[in-house]
Amino acid sequence: MLNIEDNYIELTRGDTARISVYIDQHMLRTGDIIKFTVKRNPVDTEILIQKIIEIEKDCANVEIKLEPEDTKNLEFKKYVYDVEYINAETGDVSTIIPKNTLQIIEEVS
Repeated sequence: MLNIEDNYIELTRGDTARISVYIDQHMLRTGDIIKFTVKRNPVDTEILIQKIIEIEKDCANVEIKLEPEDTKNLEFKKYVYDVEYINAETGDVSTIIPKNTLQIIEEVS
């Protein structure tokens, strides 16, 4: 189960999740990068999940795909995540989804 409300993500451990990301009134360009990072807390140095997507062709949004292996060993609890955008032309980095919560919930099967 995947539920997203106001960037708060609930995901059943071991499920596949497809999260669509877009930047208001901005087109993603070839070479731009979207980086999704999950940690236990904001100051932790250990990255639990990181997805780096390089844009292959101009588009309005990008899909971040979490595989079952990404969450299968995580505890049932709340983690923090953010999403950064890196402009290929300028190298500028922008946090497009600031620190928010990823809650891993229990599965039965």
